[in-house]
Amino acid sequence: MGGTNKKNKGYTDNRADRFFPRIVGIDAGTTNCLIAYPDNITKRGECIRNEDGFETTPSVVCIRPDAEIDIGRTAKGEALLYPDRTKALYKREIGHQKVSLTVDHIDYSPQQMTALVLGRLKKDAEEELREEVLDAVITVPAYFDSNQRKATEEAGRMAGYNVRDILDEPVAVVYNADSLDALQGYNLVVDVGGGTSDLVVVHVTENTIEEKLIDGDTRLGGSDWDRSFVEFIKRDKLCGKILDKEGEGELAINAEEAKKKLSEKEETWFTVNTLSGREKVTVTRDEFEACTLEWLLKLRDIVNRVDETMKARGIPGLNSVILAGGSTRMPQIMRMIEGCFPGIRVIARDLDTAVAKGAAMYAKDLVLNNSRKLIRDFEEETRKLIRVSSRTYGVAAYVDEERKVCNILYRNETLPIPEKEDIFYTRYVNQKEVAIDVYESRLDDPFAEVADCVQVGNCRLKICGDLPKGSPLTISLALEEDGTLLVRGRELTGQTEVTAVMQTKALLDENEFEIQKNVVEGLLLVL
Repeated sequence: MGGTNKKNKGYTDNRADRFFPRIVGIDAGTTNCLIAYPDNITKRGECIRNEDGFETTPSVVCIRPDAEIDIGRTAKGEALLYPDRTKALYKREIGHQKVSLTVDHIDYSPQQMTALVLGRLKKDAEEELREEVLDAVITVPAYFDSNQRKATEEAGRMAGYNVRDILDEPVAVVYNADSLDALQGYNLVVDVGGGTSDLVVVHVTENTIEEKLIDGDTRLGGSDWDRSFVEFIKRDKLCGKILDKEGEGELAINAEEAKKKLSEKEETWFTVNTLSGREKVTVTRDEFEACTLEWLLKLRDIVNRVDETMKARGIPGLNSVILAGGSTRMPQIMRMIEGCFPGIRVIARDLDTAVAKGAAMYAKDLVLNNSRKLIRDFEEETRKLIRVSSRTYGVAAYVDEERKVCNILYRNETLPIPEKEDIFYTRYVNQKEVAIDVYESRLDDPFAEVADCVQVGNCRLKICGDLPKGSPLTISLALEEDGTLLVRGRELTGQTEVTAVMQTKALLDENEFEIQKNVVEGLLLVL
């Protein structure tokens, strides 16, 4: 009798949920990635362990001199040997930069870096579940803009997934709750990961999970605490000592481990290699908290801003504050949260895995809501997810001879946002073309300084060349539920029109996508 291919699509695992099509949830984190599936037996999301036996896979890629590739823990360790061939924190570049790493004169995009790690997770999942894994929900920070979301979706497709949805990480945390009924009311999710901080107010009812407001910072996370801690150690503990590249890498790893230990104890120590020999370094929690205070204050500013916005919008008291992300283990963050919301229940559960597990449960609801072919075991009610925009969008124009951004769509509006328009006017006599420059920001004012906004993209509206100065134009914006921004410009007199989908140069055209996808597939084959 021939053997059975354990990755055969028809092979089932009695631990897996077989009452709906296979779908997984992925936490594509800045410092670590996880993949989970909805389990029929436990009725929860269950994380899949990688080939090293861990649920978390470090978000690190190393392209070795022999042209082979390492991903995860091995790559993280090889950063000491090949710092110029190793990439971490690429999530901070996705959707904004075209090139993340250049090795042997070959450029790799942030999408490719992400896809390689997601491809590693796919192999791990197929190994454990013993079947092909195609459909996936991938999470992103709620504060990601439309280009970052689209680039993440590109990375998922590049890794071989059918990306069913891009889900906000804090919402995934809510789906990981023991009981959604216990969360009915307003809840604040504070998710501080390795590279990003997300705060979302979520209103849970019997039938819905509704985002009410979003705030955060895509460049504030545990890696910033780590960097300041390393700088402090070099300045105060290793003054006068010289470290080579290997010593620098060793210090970074030891400092990160010391940070974790100081969440449990008041003092710890480690040794590090310097050019004059090994040095013992003793650090205390007080020292750690003092040298990283700027990041805590930055996070507190966001928390206070959310609190003020809630009060301004008439949102009543919170039912709970839900913590997620490994960085929220730091005692200074817990004390800050309790100080800002005295007497409010604080939930800290599955800090490292809540996003992936919750994404898996949302993925199950997504399949059930789409198919409605419910098996008796799955006749439970599912809640509708209602999302809001994380950004304000506007168009640049001259206001009293000063170029401003005139905002049209505002952050924290419920998605999708239908088309909204504003009237503008030509600036010159016989103008033949109008540049429509679209910007995004965190601002809520009708007008904003161009310097305070980020350009999303632009398009050009051709118009009749015989119009007087001040001829009217209408420009409208609409935002789809997946974050796609639609732009339409119309010149009313000549009935000319232009329609565009905004995207930055950091996104890939069809040809670039196929080329980069082929490179990713080739590298993953040798894993």
